[in-house]
Amino acid sequence: MKATIITRIGVFAVAGAVLAGCATQQGTDTATGAVGGGAAGAALGEAIGGNGQDAAIGAAAGLAAGALLGHYWTDLTQRLGFGTDGKTKATQQPDGSLQVTLPGDSTFGKGRATLNTAMEPALVKVANEMKADRALTVEIRGFTDNSGSSLGNQRLSLQRAKSVENLLTQLGVHSNQIASVRGFGSDDPVADNNTAEGRAQNRRVELYLHRDVPQSAAQ
Repeated sequence: MKATIITRIGVFAVAGAVLAGCATQQGTDTATGAVGGGAAGAALGEAIGGNGQDAAIGAAAGLAAGALLGHYWTDLTQRLGFGTDGKTKATQQPDGSLQVTLPGDSTFGKGRATLNTAMEPALVKVANEMKADRALTVEIRGFTDNSGSSLGNQRLSLQRAKSVENLLTQLGVHSNQIASVRGFGSDDPVADNNTAEGRAQNRRVELYLHRDVPQSAAQ
């Protein structure tokens, strides 16, 4: 037990050092992947081996894998132009996924589930990447503003997510790469629903891309 506690402290000390050394967005994203990977690796090592040494081995492997994945997402984000195209936002998540937000009125009109053509180029980029790399999978989550009933918003948010799924599959993404398609209604707003601008931002779809550590990056 004592060794395990010390190992956990060491994992997060290393993670803190990684974070402290990140002076760029690329470094921050890599650190996010490293911290998540290190914590997961430590937990897995402890669960399998039941001691601090196994946790340490798992943590080291997790830190390395997480950092590699962080570099992978950073490269993909830059290549696809997410965050610089004026339409999308990409953020690496602690679980190792890449969140890509298709925002506001650029994606859907009020009360509508039909994709605006302005968002199609971004989804074409995602589809092409997924077709080239069958190890990539995606969760699709739809959202609404708080106009209308809760039941209606839930239905509309799912329809929005399905609109994105339909376009991706039409573009050639394999159905096995679509991990889930869900609607969250007006839950989890990202802006103030009391303003027109805020409601527009809340009418959105979020993509969560997942991938194991790329073999090319691990070599």
